Amino acid sequence: NAVAGKSDEHDGYAIIGFNLADFAPLNKLSLCFGKIKNLASKVDACYRAAVIKMEDIGVDTTYSGTVKKDGADGVYNINESLISHGNLNIVLDGTNKGYLSGELGTGSYIALKAMIENNPEVDTLVLKNMPGSLNDAINMHSGRLIRTANLTTIIPADGMAASGAVDLFAAGVTRMVEKGGKVGGHSWCCEMGKSADKLAKDDPAHEAQLTYFREILGAKIGPDFYFFTINAATFDDVHWMTAQELEKYNLITK
Repeated sequence: NAVAGKSDEHDGYAIIGFNLADFAPLNKLSLCFGKIKNLASKVDACYRAAVIKMEDIGVDTTYSGTVKKDGADGVYNINESLISHGNLNIVLDGTNKGYLSGELGTGSYIALKAMIENNPEVDTLVLKNMPGSLNDAINMHSGRLIRTANLTTIIPADGMAASGAVDLFAAGVTRMVEKGGKVGGHSWCCEMGKSADKLAKDDPAHEAQLTYFREILGAKIGPDFYFFTINAATFDDVHWMTAQELEKYNLITK
């Protein structure tokens, strides 16, 4: 994550194999070392792990094995917080605006909380290119941060917010979509093998999102908007809202 135009620096990173279709880790692991700012950084060396043993312990997947560095054995843990961390980028330009881009995830809450606490002059978030969220549960808490801080949210003329990013946009106390800006919604997937649009309206799986949108958009419009989005497009598609729909569901306030 980058805040105020600066990137955190790390001593290295792990590359793990992951099957996105099955949402499951694979028996592959490499470790790279060096002063790392991003995945394009030059590294001192990478070491491929061999004879890996994988074991699920609670929410963690534990990798045990040997990396070819001094013959040392190592154990490395990963869990959903890593897989669904996201890559939110926040850039501050010295004005009252913070510019957001990237995919939301568990790291977004931390980045937004730090930005709000450390930059009280920022009262507006500009959502530039935000395709969605990898963790809807934490994403709703990120939205609550925005509402509690009384921030304005804007989608600029060349901007886009889709899927879970719409949750963040809706959290703005004042919400604006410039002409050309895009707001996209769809169903989420899945609960017991069923996407949200295939579940009964009183299914408990809806309740967390319904609670959030009641808080954000009101007791009547909030649920109406939620059910509109999950029926507007399937989970693997997106519906770009019209100006009339944005007004109908109170997504724009000025």
